[in-house]
Amino acid sequence: MTSGYLNLEGGEIGKFKTTAGRLDGGSNDPATVAGFTAALEWVEGLPGGRARWVEQIADNAAAARGRLAEVPGLELGLDSGNGLVAFTLAGHEDTAGLAALLAERRVLVRFIPHTPWMRASIGAWTTPDDVDALAAALPG
Repeated sequence: MTSGYLNLEGGEIGKFKTTAGRLDGGSNDPATVAGFTAALEWVEGLPGGRARWVEQIADNAAAARGRLAEVPGLELGLDSGNGLVAFTLAGHEDTAGLAALLAERRVLVRFIPHTPWMRASIGAWTTPDDVDALAAALPG
């Protein structure tokens, strides 16, 4: 059995549901599958197709890592190579609270439960202005 987000209680890593839902990986409804299919077809239709899309994600993530490295007190995690940029911010161990504060400042990042890490998802569509907004929203 493959476990995933749908098997977890509240999405918390390591905390499986106590009901039979812990055994159900879930299935995608036809509308979701159609949406994914349309998105993949759209990306393939762009100049360079999916290969260029993936390359753009890597370029944007590298640029984001470079910009975030300039933020005092911010420590970057290992480069995942996939657009997920993990970081910690000195003096801000309440990562759920930090994520909420950033959301109030119109910046969405995820905290990784039971760790000191935050995670920004950098995509092909992420602009330097988006990363600057994250850097500016971080408390000093």
